[in-house]
Amino acid sequence: MAALALGVPGEAGANPVARIGTMPQSDTVAVLDIRAEADCLAGSLPDARCLPAQWFLDDGTGRVIGFSPLRWLLGTVGLTGRETLVIYDGSDSPSQEAWAVAALIHLAGQAEVAVLDGPAETGRNGWPRAFSRENVFVAPIRLAAMSLDESGSGPTVGALAEFAQGRTELVSYGPDT
Repeated sequence: MAALALGVPGEAGANPVARIGTMPQSDTVAVLDIRAEADCLAGSLPDARCLPAQWFLDDGTGRVIGFSPLRWLLGTVGLTGRETLVIYDGSDSPSQEAWAVAALIHLAGQAEVAVLDGPAETGRNGWPRAFSRENVFVAPIRLAAMSLDESGSGPTVGALAEFAQGRTELVSYGPDT
């Protein structure tokens, strides 16, 4: 596995999600392109899987999707949770949505998650998701990184982005999420 020097939230300088400038070279690295599906399918990083950010960040109620549909969605692009996952959003600097998607996937149990900082050479078509799971996402959910907020309804994109960058230690989830 490509070591990305990830840390545990709460440790000085540690982030649950790494920020990287170049793609690690390893057979255990997968790329998740979170741009619009048409853009990803037209040209992305080699072997990138296409899952637009909006599929993670809005379940029709303005909230992030729950862990059961999230883990199913990750399985539709062949992820198990054991690989190192790099989030690509095509921007010059990772967007708040890229950090939020990375945080959700980290909380879902993904072994290692990083966001790609800066644009990258694209050209090959990305992979669309399957209509059923290609793999079962088996990584254990990181419950220790979550807190219950009785008055809340789930994390915001901003709160997830703050968590991904190590600025907060916990993500608050409401009783409905």
